[in-house]
Amino acid sequence: MLGILKVDIKNNKIIFASLLLAISIFTLCLYFGLYEIRFFNDALEAKKLSSQNTNFLKWIELIYPLIFTSFIIKIFSDSHSRETIAFSLSLPISNFKFLICRFFLWTLIFFLLFYPSISFFKGAVINELGYDFLPVWGFHTYTLINMVVLSTYVLFIQIILGQYYYALGCLFLYVLFDYFSEGRFLKNFTLHPLSFKAFSDYEFIQNRITLIAIALVLIILIYLLLEKSNMFRKNI
Repeated sequence: MLGILKVDIKNNKIIFASLLLAISIFTLCLYFGLYEIRFFNDALEAKKLSSQNTNFLKWIELIYPLIFTSFIIKIFSDSHSRETIAFSLSLPISNFKFLICRFFLWTLIFFLLFYPSISFFKGAVINELGYDFLPVWGFHTYTLINMVVLSTYVLFIQIILGQYYYALGCLFLYVLFDYFSEGRFLKNFTLHPLSFKAFSDYEFIQNRITLIAIALVLIILIYLLLEKSNMFRKNI
């Protein structure tokens, strides 16, 4: 598996190096106080954090998941595009390792890269507003779920359509439409319950569990599609 990760980095070394540099710079800016986490309006009287009273949620809800998902669809497009899928299916490695293990390893890598800056965000909220304003399960889990849900959705599109730019377009349409419709598009299935809907703790947990279930279903469907493709090639 480490060999596959090395190949992914080698094939996308400029993109990976640029993302690593950007994440590092932003984390250092947070650490040295060069990026101000502001709390607007009547945040102390609000029942929840929202994009209307703080400027960091766009990172937690939008930018981090987009960074991760864009990289994921790029590395998988190298091996699952229409031009390369036949070669990928002929490699002497199981689809489980090639897809599932590879996906979750990259998820872990990016989550660890994001972890310090999310911790700084968490600290700012606690210092300014107190623990009561943290979401259920915390910001780290909140960001991780959005990362996994978005990436599995786009990987499914990638496997179906077989083109990187189609998947990338679907990613931005999905995220931006949900975001700028302020959660009205997907309602209880929105990726942004922290910003736009006054969810109770129960509704918030229900939202997160539902999205996790959707991600798991998509992962299973992607795996089954690849297995079917592999069996089809063996029968030719």
